[in-house]
Amino acid sequence: RIYTLVPIEGTSLTVIGVWRVDDGLAPQLSAYITPAVLPLLIWIASRAVAMLLVYKLVLRHTIGLRENMAAIASNRQMDTTRASSSMPNELQSLAENFDRMTNIVVRDEVALEDSLREKIVLKKEVHHRVKNNLQLISSIMNMKIRLAKNEETRTVLSRLQDRVRKLETIHRDLYQSQLGGLVDVHTLMTEVIEMSLEVGEGGDNPVIVDIDIDRVLLYPDQAVPLSSLTAEGITNAMQFIGAPIGQSPIIQVTLRQTGSACVLTITNSIGSDNVAKETGLGAQLINAFAIQLGGMIELEKSADSYTLSLRSEVSEFMPNGRDF
Repeated sequence: RIYTLVPIEGTSLTVIGVWRVDDGLAPQLSAYITPAVLPLLIWIASRAVAMLLVYKLVLRHTIGLRENMAAIASNRQMDTTRASSSMPNELQSLAENFDRMTNIVVRDEVALEDSLREKIVLKKEVHHRVKNNLQLISSIMNMKIRLAKNEETRTVLSRLQDRVRKLETIHRDLYQSQLGGLVDVHTLMTEVIEMSLEVGEGGDNPVIVDIDIDRVLLYPDQAVPLSSLTAEGITNAMQFIGAPIGQSPIIQVTLRQTGSACVLTITNSIGSDNVAKETGLGAQLINAFAIQLGGMIELEKSADSYTLSLRSEVSEFMPNGRDF
């Protein structure tokens, strides 16, 4: 055996170590490792017990709250949180507050849906009455046209009736809009232009129409006067339209949006012998609609064409706040 003596400084004690000469390194290392295994096992067991306690006291209750929140967020499914004696007081208070909050939110949503349904019904009723009134006005004008003996009177009433029908078309498209209060001017103006051309065409030489309108979204306060101005512009173009011999008359309508600016252009071809039958009402209406849009009308006449253009700014106003 080998004996080793190690004196402890400052004391009268001496440490003695004894081992056999034939022993290798493994037995020596096991002498150090074996005492360290027990504390490691105790540490692992304590960690496992702590995690189990955390799960039983906290995690499983918070998982239930999370599932209830997900159900409320996805499909408004109410599931009252089950409070147990093992749940800590803080989590019990949190669960009770969450249940109370969800009840309030669901009740408020039900009240909002009821209010929205009432407003939708009222809106439909208002639009229905407006449509009926416009149809009634058009029918009365039609009766007056049949009873009128003067050709000029019938012409004036026919033009007024045509304007009422265009207003009815604009109103219908506004009612059917599903863009959150905005109106797709492309669809609205295209329909109004086609209606104006159907009313105005009557000659043997068909009119070639070129419509190029950007998909501009406007609020009704701008969409209505812009469509009405376009209808009046097409009506005036049909009165001035003409073409050289052997050619077909042409009407071009373009609407371009660049940033916040919109430019409307209506161009019609003219011939050497065309005679305008303008009463003045159409020009007055065009100027009135331009004032509503905050723009200016520019007229340009060349040897073979007549152009009306309007430049206006897209309104950035926001609709009135919701009143539930």
